[in-house]
Amino acid sequence: MNYNKATAIIRNLLCWALPLCCLVPAAAQLQIRVRDKQTQQPLPARMHLKNANTNRVPRIKDPKKHPAHADHFVFPGSVPLALPTGPYTFELEHGLEYKKMSGNFSINPGAQDEKVIELTRYIDPNKMGWYSGDIDVPRAPTQMKDLMLAEGLNVAESIPWDNRKSYWNGRPMPKGPNQQVTLTPFQTYTIRGGAIDRSGSFLRFHHLTEPVVLNLRQANGGAADADYPGNVALVTALQKKAKGRKMTVSVRPESWDLPLLLAYNLVDAIEVLHGGMRRDQICATAPKNTPASLGQPADPERFVPPAATARWAREIYFHVLNCGFRIPPVAGSGSGKSPNHVGYNRVYAHVGTDFSYDNWWNAVLAGQTFVTNGPIALFRVNNQLPGHVFSIAPGETLNAKVTGTISSREQFSYLEVIQNGESVRSIPFEEYSESGELPVVEITKGGWFTLLIVTDQHDSYSYAMTAPFYVEVEGEPRFVDPKSVDFFIAALKKRASQIQVTDPAKKKAVFEEYRGAYEYFRKLRGN
Repeated sequence: MNYNKATAIIRNLLCWALPLCCLVPAAAQLQIRVRDKQTQQPLPARMHLKNANTNRVPRIKDPKKHPAHADHFVFPGSVPLALPTGPYTFELEHGLEYKKMSGNFSINPGAQDEKVIELTRYIDPNKMGWYSGDIDVPRAPTQMKDLMLAEGLNVAESIPWDNRKSYWNGRPMPKGPNQQVTLTPFQTYTIRGGAIDRSGSFLRFHHLTEPVVLNLRQANGGAADADYPGNVALVTALQKKAKGRKMTVSVRPESWDLPLLLAYNLVDAIEVLHGGMRRDQICATAPKNTPASLGQPADPERFVPPAATARWAREIYFHVLNCGFRIPPVAGSGSGKSPNHVGYNRVYAHVGTDFSYDNWWNAVLAGQTFVTNGPIALFRVNNQLPGHVFSIAPGETLNAKVTGTISSREQFSYLEVIQNGESVRSIPFEEYSESGELPVVEITKGGWFTLLIVTDQHDSYSYAMTAPFYVEVEGEPRFVDPKSVDFFIAALKKRASQIQVTDPAKKKAVFEEYRGAYEYFRKLRGN
């Protein structure tokens, strides 16, 4: 594996105390201009700004021009800050591929100042055929342009409606297929997405040709028939509304109904990194004001902060793979419902030199991806991309040689090889930094394996993971772990006990879905 210490691992973030004030008898204002250090061109950016005395986030003067959310706002390369006097701290970023800048300044009475800040790109995955995306952005479509440009994202899926509310209420809905917006030759977003967070499921829908407004009762509202229709009937009905390209369904792994949807072949991707994994914290439970029955809770004794939510989601995804499903991981920020900025969690897909929205999604669904909220992991195994299926004869050994680069703004702790849900090799940073190479991993049985990189970030949990590589043994059935099948059978039984439907006919229809899923997994287990 090639290792470039100058660019691949950036050990320390720049932390500058910027002299940003001078006294002039006028209203206090600070003009911030951001440039790309290499090209010297204006660079859209995101700023996290706090009053150092109170730790409060100041209001932005023009939120329409500079979209703001939670503790941050974005701007197109220049922003005037009209602020009350006092000290401030800030962080300035442009996505994952640039070094971040942090610092502090003070605003004095009547101060007028201008400061140019240069951000340095340390890696350009596009030049190597990798393109980033955020598949869960429940922000207003009118903000998408500024949000994407500030994060350097290549693809974003706007989620303008869910089962509680819709951006389109009181607004004209766009019609037909022209719901894709191209910002640059390598940046595009769509407004064809939607979400359903209801009892048993966190679902995201992509490639619908028209927005859909649903009024579903919520389990936390105590409705007598909250779980009708069942999620199988619901997803199937939405699938029929999709025209042209097949609707893509992504599911959070914690969803109680994940095994239900798996059994009916209704899951296209697993959102392993989602809005519960946040920039400055980890959400240990379901989002506020959402029913606890949406997702399986993690065992607090096994899964402790700050890694609890991320490790639990990853473990469930490994159970999916151990049941023989070949479903790619994806990532979404959830920005809008989550305090995350757009692109905090992202999925990179290898498109090569022919980037387009459709080609990007084709690569995602083929599993030629990695998910990340920090490190950039451009890996191949035996010169093959993630998603590749290796074939070996009985008794043969696959010598899996990992090549590529790791790039990260934070030092990483370790690199791990996971096979069939178990760690088979862990490489500490110190060992990797000395050689810049990984040993060959010997694989003698069928199943799958993935590469995991975890950083030293302490206030959150930052990692990258490749989509699985698969291994088939000639003449043998696909690998299935009975323990993982039992995990999902137990989840189905628990979920069935939560169902809230009183009408007999409706109740029968919902329970038929679970009965069919139970039979599927029972047969998968071989009994």
